[in-house]
Amino acid sequence: MTKFSYAHPDGSEYDIVRDPNAGGWLQGYINVNYSELVSAFGNPSYFGSGDGKVQAEWQLNINGTGVTIYDWKEGGKPVQSIREWHIGGTSEAAAEMAKGALEAYRHSRSGRK
Repeated sequence: MTKFSYAHPDGSEYDIVRDPNAGGWLQGYINVNYSELVSAFGNPSYFGSGDGKVQAEWQLNINGTGVTIYDWKEGGKPVQSIREWHIGGTSEAAAEMAKGALEAYRHSRSGRK
């Protein structure tokens, strides 16, 4: 099982595991490039939906909240050029968790204490 943990500057911790059962619907957006998503959360859970609307998706559980991060109807645009990603889940907490975890990841990479 792939697991990531990041500490946020505010002292909160983000424990992230892959979760094939994560799902839901649109809860928000996150501005980040593909390579940073891969660095923060590993490779996408899958590439390409059967209907062609999603090219890459991460299915995660962040601190007990199911979260998906995915592109939506980008028309075959290379995932490396996508900058706005959708955040899915069953509550607004999914967007908060995804954004907080990414911010904590960025903080961990900056070397700041």
